[in-house]
Amino acid sequence: MFQQRHFEALAKLMQQTHPNEADRQAAHEQWKIMCNAMCDLFNEGNPRFARGRFLRACEPGANVRARTVKTFQRERDARKLSKLVSGLR
Repeated sequence: MFQQRHFEALAKLMQQTHPNEADRQAAHEQWKIMCNAMCDLFNEGNPRFARGRFLRACEPGANVRARTVKTFQRERDARKLSKLVSGLR
């Protein structure tokens, strides 16, 4: 099952593949079709999937919190440190 981090990473990817102004209208239409097809797929596997939120996140310049492996490692290390500190009290 897809999780929020998967949706965020895919939205960032869609931002990068968004056709620029110099591209033809057909390229932009194909990009929109792809975004909507992904939404259909995600909605099948996750009833809480927010289609509008994902589509907004796919637009270039949108704020997407896609986390990298390093981010996950930092979060994990912070949790370990927090447990260690709380155990010392």
